[in-house]
Amino acid sequence: MSRKDDLKGKYEKRCEELIKSLSHDSRRIYLSIPEFEKSASYEDYCEINGKALYRGYYHPNPIDDFTVGYWTRGRLKRKLPDGSFERRKQIFIYKYDTHKNLILIYEMYGDKPKSAELLVKAGDVTHGYTFQGNVLYAYTRQIHKNELPVLLERMILQPYGHRQKRYIYEECVFEYGSDGIASAVKTEMNKYENGDVSLVECVYEFEHDSDGYISLYRTKYPLEEYANSESREFPPLKKVKF
Repeated sequence: MSRKDDLKGKYEKRCEELIKSLSHDSRRIYLSIPEFEKSASYEDYCEINGKALYRGYYHPNPIDDFTVGYWTRGRLKRKLPDGSFERRKQIFIYKYDTHKNLILIYEMYGDKPKSAELLVKAGDVTHGYTFQGNVLYAYTRQIHKNELPVLLERMILQPYGHRQKRYIYEECVFEYGSDGIASAVKTEMNKYENGDVSLVECVYEFEHDSDGYISLYRTKYPLEEYANSESREFPPLKKVKF
């Protein structure tokens, strides 16, 4: 069995585990939203023109900051300008507990929530549960060490797409050196309703300038035969340090 087949088996099993456990717990989690609302001590906002990264300002994957040019985090604001909801911009509302932990995110469309995400922190691990209406749409798990991300896992739990519906699973593992981020491995699996599975693995390697900012990154796709011995170099699209 090839490494690609091994990875497919691994991630298909993980997806089955998530679907089973989350389908059992989703109603209980959804019913806890009012409790999270009551425990929030303050809130701030993010208003975005154009395409917004998932969670807006608090998007969990720093690699997307300099590899995706036409999507943005936006800026954090303590108060939205008058008329923001009427202008139908993409708006995120962030709610925090008394310890300044982010516990609830609303993505708005006009003055109505498009989605609500509950964030539950346990030590270095943060679990995110995104609901559209009362349906659990996505699950996210982040692990941090010394405030740096070391693992990000995300799954779209509802069939997604127009022509052919699919479930999407993504995992990103980060490694660090003395200058900051050294490498990352991002794997995405699409499982289609007809049973087909596609898997893409991208390995990133990073170089830094004298100030610690990323000056260059390389990508390689080890599961693809045509690119197995090749890597490509790119300058970062944005100035990023991590």
